[in-house]
Amino acid sequence: MASASDIMPEIRTENNVVHIAENAEPENATAKELREARDTAKKAQKKAEELAQLSLYDPSPLIRFDIDHRKLLYVNPAAFNRYSDIFQKGVDHPLLADITEIALRAFSQRRTVTREVAVGSITYQQSITPNLLGDERIVTLYNHDITRLKQTEEVLRQETERAEAASRAKSDFLANVSHELRTPMNGVLGMASLLRDSALDTEQRELVDVIVQSGESLMLLLNDVLDLSKIEANELTLEQIPFSLVAMMADVVRLFEPSARQKKLDFSFFYSAVAPECLVGDPARIRQIVTNLVGNALKFTEQGGVKIDISSRRRDDGKVDMIFRVEDTGIGIEEKNINRIFSKFTQADNSTTRKYGGTGLGLTICKLLTEAMDGALGVESRVGKGSCFWFSLPLSVADAEQTRRLSAENTDKANVLDGNDFSPYRILIVDDHPINLFFARKLLMKMGFKSIDTVEDGRMALEKSAAEKYDLIILDCQMPGMDGYDVSRAIRAREDGSGTRIPIVAMTANAMIGDREKCVAAGMDDYVSKPITMPRMLEVLMKWLKAGGGGALKPLAAATAVAASPAPVDLAHLRDYIGDDEEEKQIVVSMFMSGAEEVLALMEASMVTVDNESWKKAAHKLKGSAANFGARTLQVLCGQAEQDAEADAATKQDLIRRVALACEDVRRFMGS
Repeated sequence: MASASDIMPEIRTENNVVHIAENAEPENATAKELREARDTAKKAQKKAEELAQLSLYDPSPLIRFDIDHRKLLYVNPAAFNRYSDIFQKGVDHPLLADITEIALRAFSQRRTVTREVAVGSITYQQSITPNLLGDERIVTLYNHDITRLKQTEEVLRQETERAEAASRAKSDFLANVSHELRTPMNGVLGMASLLRDSALDTEQRELVDVIVQSGESLMLLLNDVLDLSKIEANELTLEQIPFSLVAMMADVVRLFEPSARQKKLDFSFFYSAVAPECLVGDPARIRQIVTNLVGNALKFTEQGGVKIDISSRRRDDGKVDMIFRVEDTGIGIEEKNINRIFSKFTQADNSTTRKYGGTGLGLTICKLLTEAMDGALGVESRVGKGSCFWFSLPLSVADAEQTRRLSAENTDKANVLDGNDFSPYRILIVDDHPINLFFARKLLMKMGFKSIDTVEDGRMALEKSAAEKYDLIILDCQMPGMDGYDVSRAIRAREDGSGTRIPIVAMTANAMIGDREKCVAAGMDDYVSKPITMPRMLEVLMKWLKAGGGGALKPLAAATAVAASPAPVDLAHLRDYIGDDEEEKQIVVSMFMSGAEEVLALMEASMVTVDNESWKKAAHKLKGSAANFGARTLQVLCGQAEQDAEADAATKQDLIRRVALACEDVRRFMGS
């Protein structure tokens, strides 16, 4: 009987390592050969099983390749029937081009590597998969015919190139049309404006008004076409600047009041008391949407009225959703046609187009602009009852500093004319169109310029600017022969090294993306688009004449700031309520200041108790009082405090300080 020592393995310790050895007899040569033969048979069986898994009926070529021996191990019927020379050519066959290098990369990365291989007229997507289970470095090549896919891609590429070329051609066409239309329109509107300012009898003035209105309608149509082109080409640029929505809407209401009065329609405007007045966004595009919707409402309404309603809703991201609603009692829209009205060149029906006119672009542009600003636009309508078009935009609220700056920027810059002398400056105007020259000259003369030269040719402009000293050149871009860009480049080349640089302002009818950059690249300093308006021309001339060293002008920004510094109280507004009774005014002032002190005390108390709701109610109360009293700055500050009801203590403390200072300004201004 075997002892325990006979069946237990030997255990020994060497260098603190435990070794366990089985009690087995040494392997003899025959046993070793038998074991190795069995291992070889197992490997062969494993390879055979792997090969058996490769479908004989797979329609795609499939190949196995041994990297170390650079030989083919397997080729499926699909590969052999299509390429019978594959065994003969081996690694020189197109299907195996650079296979060793690619296969080694697949093994080093331990993943499938994909590439495209062309064999004659057929293109394959080839997947090189390494066998990571065995010791041999073997890869499997899966080949998928993607010839049709590549042909489709090529067709799509060519179609894309053709579409892009067509889009570029359309943009070029619109740029040229813009120039050709804006140039005569500049003359029409400019001359009509000058004529309207002259001595006219009633009938003549009515005729001129029709000319101006028709010209402005044509400009609106042109602008719609250009806007649509920019949006479709993803070239629309949106501004993010502070602006007063209240002031903008007041302008819109004033614009449409005559039309509503003429049609004997009720026309009302409501602005929510809790909605912020100063925001950050693109005021020009927002005004464009509102103007289009209000214009449509008035156009399609014969009885009743039109109402504009603006409200707001706070968002979690700190912004506010400004909600605009334009309601009318007009003809309404059938439900089946509601989706059609937002399509290009479409109105609700053909009879509407004939009766009311229009291109059908306005609502399309409104929808695209709204979506570009991350907003939404919709409509609710009933036939014969009227429609309500609404849109909402997420906007940031302007801070107190931006609000103060807005009051300075909203003044009429033309008032600066009264405080400046433009007579010392010499101006050269270059334009190939005599009407444009005449209008530009008249405009500058109206602004007070005395020394104005005009030429109709680029080469004459070069000669004139070389012979005479000018403070500024106004230069048309597109002229026959030598255009404005060439003239500007020639003048800059002539100035090179002289230490002088005369300001050059581009005057062009183009209004497409890239025009301003093109002017700057040619050496021009600024850009005015036709039709030219006095405020825009004044802004540019003030900027560059000051830079040109004339020395006779006040800085425009300083003059504007002085003129626009807002008074603590709008006395005209207050007078509308209490008249000119001085005793009554003092009573009202005393009541207002007493109420303001109470609100400040409530705000301070709410900070101690951390009662955000009380803070909000107190700020809202003083905001309403300030609005009625005409204390605009205080009203804006209270509106900000109301919105910051959940701000930290430091922010609230600063707000209380600013509100208190604004209240003190009111007290001093009113002399109480």
